[in-house]
Amino acid sequence: MSADLHEIYPTIVTINDFPCGSGKTTKMMKSLKQRKLYLIVVNLKSEIKRVLENTSHINLHEPTASMTKFGTKKEALLKLVSESKSIVTTHKLYNDIGQLAALGLLQKYHVIIDEVPEVITPIISLSKKSVDEFYISKGYLNVSDNGLCSPTDKWEHSLDDVSDTLNPHIKHHAEGHNLYLSKQGTFLNAVPKMLFYNCASMTVLTYKSEGSYFLKYLDKLSVAYNVNCDRNLEKEFKAKAKELITFGETDVLKRINFTYSKQSKYGMCSKETKTVQSALKNWRSRFLMGVPLENIMVTCAEINWRNPKAFKSNKLRLNGFSKGTGLGKVNWVANQTRGTNQYSHCSHLFYLYDKYPMPPITQWLGSPTKEFSDAYALTELIQWVWRSRIRNELPITLYIPSSRMKRLLLDWLKS
Repeated sequence: MSADLHEIYPTIVTINDFPCGSGKTTKMMKSLKQRKLYLIVVNLKSEIKRVLENTSHINLHEPTASMTKFGTKKEALLKLVSESKSIVTTHKLYNDIGQLAALGLLQKYHVIIDEVPEVITPIISLSKKSVDEFYISKGYLNVSDNGLCSPTDKWEHSLDDVSDTLNPHIKHHAEGHNLYLSKQGTFLNAVPKMLFYNCASMTVLTYKSEGSYFLKYLDKLSVAYNVNCDRNLEKEFKAKAKELITFGETDVLKRINFTYSKQSKYGMCSKETKTVQSALKNWRSRFLMGVPLENIMVTCAEINWRNPKAFKSNKLRLNGFSKGTGLGKVNWVANQTRGTNQYSHCSHLFYLYDKYPMPPITQWLGSPTKEFSDAYALTELIQWVWRSRIRNELPITLYIPSSRMKRLLLDWLKS
């Protein structure tokens, strides 16, 4: 079947926008019917196990590399769809799912997405001059009016000649018809718009969708959606949160700029790093002596807490803020984390961030406003905080040195 837009039909997206910990995923699993086909997309691999363990009343399958001759999850996904099997997988297969939708293979599937995906991912940033001079003017890359990039035949035929000049990652993503060029020169990889076409239904489970790139992306694509919410439930959610959150004293850090662009440039010996180290060490000795390290969550730029490469190889090398504090083995949790209960035992939280959306993304989405910037920051903060035990209605102590982030949370709780 051809994937031309005039031969496919859009799906109206249903967004179930209910508070964290209100049982969205549990209710979804209980609602599944045997007679229907489902494609369930979750945020993390650990959530696949949870879904499989709680849906014994229907027969769900996880695409694994061992299922197919060529040993890829993409082939496994195609195999399960061709056999009309219900499926649970992670957000990482979005590109492949979009391709299946474009081919008309998901018309019988009810797609359920647990937590909004990262619909836009920066790939690489170049100066506008470099893009114009080396990619566009020399005929290696075509860029449409809306920024969509496509490699030319000239690039394909000149691979050896330009391998040390042109970035192969740009070509790879452009070949998937999902790569866009922002006005600032940042290449952005977008979730395929075909994902929102040609399925029986699509439901997204999340909270505070108005602060997500996802909703702005649907608006940009002119994809229709309905948002279901419960104002009374949200009112109760806020009232309970007020009772459960105690704010730790952070005045000593009020002059530190915790935006990513600033804190990622603080050196090991910088005044800012030493101030944060001193504060953390002080809090550890005064307020956290009886708190197990595994019950503490922290977020900041990862490079300011540990060496990412060493951590991936099962080695812990402390960096920046954490060094010499006695807190190196706490749970560093990425500030965009959502859709997991892995940290639901944590009682003490350190949010060392002043969160902003990325300018190239907001410009491309058409939403470079303070209103969206604040909504985005609040959404990310709430999602992160509710990874902790507050989701089980247990008290937490929250340290937020950024006056802006703390104000956004307090204003929301009072609203």
